[in-house]
Amino acid sequence: MSALKYCLLSFCYLYFLLKNNFTLLTDLVDRGYFCQQIGTCTLGWQELYETLSRACDKTPHNKHDDLLPRPILGRLKLVWNYLRSSLPDPFLDPTLLRSKSIDSFLEGLVFSSPDSKITLIGHRRELDWLYTSDKKCPYGGSDETRFRVTANS
Repeated sequence: MSALKYCLLSFCYLYFLLKNNFTLLTDLVDRGYFCQQIGTCTLGWQELYETLSRACDKTPHNKHDDLLPRPILGRLKLVWNYLRSSLPDPFLDPTLLRSKSIDSFLEGLVFSSPDSKITLIGHRRELDWLYTSDKKCPYGGSDETRFRVTANS
């Protein structure tokens, strides 16, 4: 879970630098901060997040809403919407997409699936309809129950 959290935070700070300080972002690229693949290494994602956070604000912190503007939350939700379809079922809960801030999104991410372990990320064909112009799930189920996460999942 931590690797996913730091990965998403890193995305937020990368987007912030892209929009607000492109020169600093290219400087980080020139210094080799993005040369190695991180994969699912929690420590690697945490180090990248701390580097990007320091580059933006000089200190990594727990309140991201103070620094990151609201449009970045929209980008985070966009990325999350694509990522969650290849994650285990507890991550399909639509509650995260209703978050009003980055901090509440991150709290919801940990709360919605505290015991979920991501062992394999893969294409889930049954969710392809979400990203097409289809309005209804071809596999049945109402809009209300389609993504409900049960207590046993």
